[in-house]
Amino acid sequence: MPLNSLTSAEGETLLKVTRHIFPHDTLEDAVYALVVRDLDVASPLLPDGVRELNQLAGGNWAGLDETEQFRHVEAMAKTPFFEKIRSTAVVSLYNNELAFAHFGYEGAIGDGGYVNAGFDDLDWLPDPKPEDSGINPR
Repeated sequence: MPLNSLTSAEGETLLKVTRHIFPHDTLEDAVYALVVRDLDVASPLLPDGVRELNQLAGGNWAGLDETEQFRHVEAMAKTPFFEKIRSTAVVSLYNNELAFAHFGYEGAIGDGGYVNAGFDDLDWLPDPKPEDSGINPR
């Protein structure tokens, strides 16, 4: 993905930081890259934050193992850098078609109503007895 104000290394670091803040093992990097795209135009403080992470790591933060990366991200949790990533990611990460497909969100029903819109898709619970189900308009 082409970046405008961030370097590729900064983009990679921000993607990994976002994964630490919002960890989803099975969510593809492409979804996290949408956050980096939005951060790329968002703030001049991001390169400074990446430099600070690299300083904390003694060089290349992105090259550390995940446990060490997390430790450094956690140390920056109260900084404007962390807050900028967190507040951007909470929208960019979850409000897109890739995330909807991954998490099984079928989208808004709109004017169609919700009566028969999948409320019985609970595959982790047993089906209730018919007498316990109340009125079923089907």
